[in-house]
Amino acid sequence: AADGDIIFSSDDGSGSTTTYLTIDGGDSSQTIITQDGSYAFATLTFDNVDYVTVKNLTVENTGTNGDAILFYESDHNTVTSCVSRVDANSTAFGVYNISFSGSPTANFTVANTHYNTIENTHIIGGYYGIRMYGSSGQLTKGNRILNNDMDSVYYYGIYTFYVDSIDIEGNNI
Repeated sequence: AADGDIIFSSDDGSGSTTTYLTIDGGDSSQTIITQDGSYAFATLTFDNVDYVTVKNLTVENTGTNGDAILFYESDHNTVTSCVSRVDANSTAFGVYNISFSGSPTANFTVANTHYNTIENTHIIGGYYGIRMYGSSGQLTKGNRILNNDMDSVYYYGIYTFYVDSIDIEGNNI
């Protein structure tokens, strides 16, 4: 497949019938998706999807509320080698960069999203760089935050609460 192609696959070589989707922007400095929050809460929302990989693109939310990337009810997804950006000067509580949420339209607790990976991504701005918040009765499980660079985050680079079996390794915050 060429750079920029969207690839659907129903066989991972092991005989599995799981469907995989890869969105490859080719070059994150050239492939940019952006919005100001007037269309959707997040620029990129993983909403009830599994086995999606997004790589080599920039995801930007220029609004005064919302996220660049939001995970909702989605498992086994990957964001890799991307740039995720919100207003680096904002101190607003409602502007997160990457959120694991209990709603596709807001930053709520009780996230029910598991085994997702954020890796090798440049995360710029936000009240939180990455916020992952489950509940005592519903822990988020198996998520991975690996080898990312975070800058201009206002409050916490990584904020997790009620999580189980999380890998946080090699990040520069």
